[in-house]
Amino acid sequence: NREFMGQVATPLFGIDWKISPRLRFSGVLPASCNIAYQHNLKWYSGLHFLGIFQTYKQPGLGDFYVQRSVNQGSLYTEYYFTKWLVLNMKIGYRVGSAYRLFREGDKINWALNVIKFGDERDEVSFISSDQFIMSASLKFRFDLEN
Repeated sequence: NREFMGQVATPLFGIDWKISPRLRFSGVLPASCNIAYQHNLKWYSGLHFLGIFQTYKQPGLGDFYVQRSVNQGSLYTEYYFTKWLVLNMKIGYRVGSAYRLFREGDKINWALNVIKFGDERDEVSFISSDQFIMSASLKFRFDLEN
């Protein structure tokens, strides 16, 4: 992956493991994972983890780029109103999440996921975004299993 910080390689491992008839572990490791418990045909709940980083340019920042990192754990519940319409609610916490500002020419040699090799960049600015999160969303979801 070509990020503004330099070359980044992230080996991804997809998993969808039906542990029991009611318990499932899924995700794209190491970026995200989910463990879900099926209470009945319409109601699920579980734990979700999201751990990503990315870089991007902001037009108003000139010769700088932003590196965003997120580590978020959440408890969630989902309710299927219909086969495709799902209400999702979650509460969680972001820890170690941050926005860092670097000069455009400030690069690393390369990175293997979050492990950076040759990282001698000078951080211009740092904003921590550790916080509680809550969300509710209505999703349209296709079930590809049936």
